Amino acid sequence: MSNYSQIFLHLVFIGAFAFFLLLASILLKPFRLHKRRPYSTAALKVSYLLYLTIFLAYIYMLLFFSDLQPGVEKGIINFKLSLEYVAFLIAFIAPNIIMLARRKIKTWRVNYNVIFTVMNVVISLYLIVRIFSIEWVFTKSSA
Repeated sequence: MSNYSQIFLHLVFIGAFAFFLLLASILLKPFRLHKRRPYSTAALKVSYLLYLTIFLAYIYMLLFFSDLQPGVEKGIINFKLSLEYVAFLIAFIAPNIIMLARRKIKTWRVNYNVIFTVMNVVISLYLIVRIFSIEWVFTKSSA
């Protein structure tokens, strides 16, 4: 019976993540280009949607297929793991704040779009490296 509940939980998370991605696409309107700065705006929107897709895939894999242990060993916090945690928090918070604040920037908007497009790509590459550096456990052995 637990197999059905696990499949259901996977489907719920996949549905929720697909809903978040669809909602972000609807709100961003990635194919609606700005008249004065079409390329930088399109690049920022596409890089954000790419980042969001990679981030949601990373979270899904982390929730269901990771075998990571907490970074506390005998009361001592693993420094490397805490740096990865801070980088993960930055990777989660920064692009979302950037997309929320972009309409407030009027004077140097093209530079803003280009700088944060590069930042979204760098964060996406960081997440891809994290995806390939973790040993995922796709099948549970009954040993």
